[in-house]
Amino acid sequence: MASSEKENGRGFLASLFRRGEPDVEIGGYQAGDLQEERPIHVLTGAAVAGNLAAPKVVVAGLVYGQIVTRQLRIEEGGQVWGDVHAQEVAVTDGGKVHGWLHTIDEDGYRQLHENGTVAVRTGDGEPEPPEDLLPAELAGPAVRRRTRRQGPV
Repeated sequence: MASSEKENGRGFLASLFRRGEPDVEIGGYQAGDLQEERPIHVLTGAAVAGNLAAPKVVVAGLVYGQIVTRQLRIEEGGQVWGDVHAQEVAVTDGGKVHGWLHTIDEDGYRQLHENGTVAVRTGDGEPEPPEDLLPAELAGPAVRRRTRRQGPV
């Protein structure tokens, strides 16, 4: 794994706006899911094969997987091949998303980040997670139990 932590102090003004919060920077190739409480930055030329969950995600390289975040910025040359669940999305010229874009609120972000699902209310008032937000291997056990095989066994 070619990731490193770097303090955001890229200058005095940057440090004021970012409050010195460390980014998880990914360079090179990384396989596997990453869930962080800190921002994730996929650097130019980097490739991630896995799902990312963080309050802020910046993609300048390639992500092949789903992203759950409050803020997503896809920079020039950045690509996301997978579904995005975000409160805010910015795609600069030359950035690409190949997948579904789901806008979520703060509660949806917290639930996805913590559990991999968003609870919805059924007619009887009981919360029930939807099946289609995250793959079964990332979603909670309730989603896995409800998944049915299609076609002949």
